[in-house]
Amino acid sequence: MPAQGLQPSRYFATLDFPPGRGIVSNNIFIYKKTMNIFLFCFCLLLLPHTAYAQKISDPGLKPFVDLWQNDNVDSLRASIPVLYKKYPKQPETIFFQSVFETNADKANAGYESILKAFPDNALADESLFRLIQYDYAKGSYRSAQQKADQLKRDYPSSRFIGRADRMFDGISLAAKQIEEQTSVADPDISQSISGKKFRLQVGAFGQIKNAEDLRDKLKSNGYAPIEFSEKIVNDKKLYLVWVGAFATKEDAVSAGNVLKNKLQINYTIVEK
Repeated sequence: MPAQGLQPSRYFATLDFPPGRGIVSNNIFIYKKTMNIFLFCFCLLLLPHTAYAQKISDPGLKPFVDLWQNDNVDSLRASIPVLYKKYPKQPETIFFQSVFETNADKANAGYESILKAFPDNALADESLFRLIQYDYAKGSYRSAQQKADQLKRDYPSSRFIGRADRMFDGISLAAKQIEEQTSVADPDISQSISGKKFRLQVGAFGQIKNAEDLRDKLKSNGYAPIEFSEKIVNDKKLYLVWVGAFATKEDAVSAGNVLKNKLQINYTIVEK
């Protein structure tokens, strides 16, 4: 009989050790507990990256965010002076400043600052998506794809994931793997656009979704390359859709007429 006060617990009894082996049982118990803790910590390392729970930084900013997310751009624009005066340093204000900024570098700097300092903000995922659009439009497919992966990882419930995925539909693997700056682009891709400065502009839209719909239509009919550009007209941002790359204006006109006859899409010629 074990001494009073040293009765084996039910847990130890389940290990089925003979009487008088309490020290061994305790050692086994400690070993098993240590291994369980180790396995638990190891499994934590294998868990997916924790997503950000997005939120508005100040309740007073919700009406402004609602205007933007409901596409009431004109009403938001009229409210900008109040926004800047009352909330000058909030991430939502930085976002709207970036949206209406005509200089792309300054706009991107604003989006990047939001992702760095306010990654859980309600507009952080859209800030990242706008950086994806910019990289895609300038042909930096590798960088755009990396940011698209980040969007899925950090903001798995974002409404922009599907739109980001559609941007890469029909883009060849070679095009996605073009390296910026130090790497050498695929010869077929680089030669296909090298020295070709004329484009067909086939749309100009106030909403990016309409531009994406036209891009998808063109892709489904085999047209490439397709680019987005932004332009401010009467204080309103327009999303331009360009297709093709032509060495001469005559080549662009010829291709544009074929496009118009095939898809009933009007075009103008722009020089990049």
